Amino acid sequence: MTVANGEYAIELQVRWSDCDPAGVAYYANYFTFCEAAVVAFMDERGTSWHAFLEVDGVRFPRVDASCRYLASVTFGDRIRVRFRMAELRARVATLTFAVDRLRDGVLAAEGRVVIVCVPRAAPGSDGPRAIDLPAAFRAVFAPVVGGPQP
Repeated sequence: MTVANGEYAIELQVRWSDCDPAGVAYYANYFTFCEAAVVAFMDERGTSWHAFLEVDGVRFPRVDASCRYLASVTFGDRIRVRFRMAELRARVATLTFAVDRLRDGVLAAEGRVVIVCVPRAAPGSDGPRAIDLPAAFRAVFAPVVGGPQP
């Protein structure tokens, strides 16, 4: 898919492996749906999380995440997953996402994920501290900074 109105969207089908035994998407998988959209977005731009690790020597741990569940999606449902970078500060990116059920257009969930940038930890170190986001990261996500709230 492509960027429109400052957000990126993909369509997915809810798989059985996404669901609990009742056939309802398991709550944690909404973050997996979001990550699938981000990975597709990065892939279209010729990069990946791995490329940042290899080229810039940085990682992007998620330090906070939340999701409001408004309606269920079930096995076989087609969904649209939308995201944007709601905030892009020096060391922190806040991504917001939404999941729409396509059969009736219902907003099923909306959430946010806070990402920081840290250097690849050296063996035996106490743990990395946040550093500035690389210019390449800012360039990749520039098309989806701001825009309408998913």
